[in-house]
Amino acid sequence: MQFVASTSIGIEQLLQQELTDLGAEVNKQRVGAVEFTADSLTAQKICLCTRLATRVMLVLQQGSDIEDKTALYNFARFQPWQEFFGPDQSFAVEFSGTNRQLKNTQFGALVIKDAICDYFYDLYERRPSVSKETPDVRMVAKLNRDKLTLYIDYSGPRLSQRGYRSAQGKAPLKEHLAAALVMRSGWLEDTSKPLFDPTCGSGTLLIEAALMAQNKAPGLSRQGFAFERLPSFRLANSKSLNKA
Repeated sequence: MQFVASTSIGIEQLLQQELTDLGAEVNKQRVGAVEFTADSLTAQKICLCTRLATRVMLVLQQGSDIEDKTALYNFARFQPWQEFFGPDQSFAVEFSGTNRQLKNTQFGALVIKDAICDYFYDLYERRPSVSKETPDVRMVAKLNRDKLTLYIDYSGPRLSQRGYRSAQGKAPLKEHLAAALVMRSGWLEDTSKPLFDPTCGSGTLLIEAALMAQNKAPGLSRQGFAFERLPSFRLANSKSLNKA
């Protein structure tokens, strides 16, 4: 399966190496993202263990000549949505990008929503509900001129939100950026040496360093991942997922 892992600009190379170490086959590095190939278990392991990615999305389909509403509707209408959720589940559509005809992202999201609902009505004579806040499945559509890529949100809420923080300062350092700083500092080559952060604030850099020194997966404290609500998800031995 094809995936895209998003991150902050400037640490793509570190993310590429991390994905390779976690068992993915990296296809392409681009600004703020790395494209890779992996099976479902490896992708789930990446969501649990990545310290540098902020989001992981499964590539559903790419299309060209998406010039207007009709082309967008038809493209979305004939995707295999039943492989990812059913008419009794809720979904949301996140749309970005514009072109000459599709000038409003909310309108683009609405067109895809209608196409998905019509798809399920034709199959089951029932339509899934829409939930913008807590959907069972979230679709992501990115339009670049007349080219559209559809994704399934695989990781869920931002991966840099580890789940270990109950409060933070006014200008917190993002967790994945703190992890990148630790990696580039060279401290991981000998963690027996002391690590000082004279401007520690809420301690993000030191917490990330401690997690790495203990080889503890950063996603263990999260409430859950989006892939857990997909039909393909199967429970696995947590020890095997934490070996990275």
